[in-house]
Amino acid sequence: MPVLRASKMCMVTENTLRDRVLGKVDPETVVMGKVPLFEQFEEAKLVTHFKTMADFRYGYTRQECLDVASDYAFQLGKLPKGKPLSMKWLKGFLKR
Repeated sequence: MPVLRASKMCMVTENTLRDRVLGKVDPETVVMGKVPLFEQFEEAKLVTHFKTMADFRYGYTRQECLDVASDYAFQLGKLPKGKPLSMKWLKGFLKR
């Protein structure tokens, strides 16, 4: 089937479909939605920290988790100092 007809039938832009057909876009690396603030290994460090503190019988509140993650993002240069992470970020972090 021609790319133009398939794009109209599936309601996908022709350029997007053509890039997929020609192999310009790797389907394994395409991410839907917004890219996470931290890389996977950086989030893994946060998880390790939170679990370590839990092993010491210190449980962080949600706000404390946000504060720790915001400070970490600031140290990495990924976030300005006056702009902390939100509950929306925390919910996404917990899902991941």
